[in-house]
Amino acid sequence: DARWTDGIKAKFGNSSDLQIYHDGSNSYITDSGTGDLFLKSSNDIYLQGANNEFMAEFSENGSVDLYYNGSKKFETTSFGSKVTGYLQVTSGVDVIGGNIDLVDNSKIRLGTSQDLQIYHDGSNSYIDDTSGTGSLYVNTNAFRLVSANKGENMIRAFEDGQVILSYNNFDKLATTSTGVSVTGAVSATTFLGDLNGTINTVTTAVTKANATNDTTVATTAFVQNLI
Repeated sequence: DARWTDGIKAKFGNSSDLQIYHDGSNSYITDSGTGDLFLKSSNDIYLQGANNEFMAEFSENGSVDLYYNGSKKFETTSFGSKVTGYLQVTSGVDVIGGNIDLVDNSKIRLGTSQDLQIYHDGSNSYIDDTSGTGSLYVNTNAFRLVSANKGENMIRAFEDGQVILSYNNFDKLATTSTGVSVTGAVSATTFLGDLNGTINTVTTAVTKANATNDTTVATTAFVQNLI
């Protein structure tokens, strides 16, 4: 054996660029000179603990594997990388290309208590505000809800403008500056409040007999007839 006692260094290079030593407490491989430090192997490189527990594994023409307590947690693959367990980041994640793919019932969960969840359960898709408190806001200057084939309008809403509801891609109700505009017939089981204004088209209405003192609809014709 070649033996160096504590604090005695094996030095390599004209300026002692590479040093290997033990200081009595810890062991060091120190590259303090110019250039880089290369570790080369004809096969794989393993980093193990004193009890032979795997810490890192570097495979030639293969993966790089990182372990925690002997359990593999991270590995590079031919398509990118794979994490076993949770991935926790502190400064955000930037996706500059490609997709984020989640299988059925896997959720994107937002909020400290996972208040907002986005997922697909195999049959239906959900945007789920699970907190029970607060509101769900969608902030935009123009909102559109369209069909799955993107060919039909269902709901449209515009900042400082209309909200439009459609049926089979035909606009049926739109808000206006004075109220609402309806295209087609209006059907309701009852109306509340007074109906004021002018009916400009021929309208059929049912009125009660002259002798009855509570009219269903008071029209000009009915008033004249009563007089």
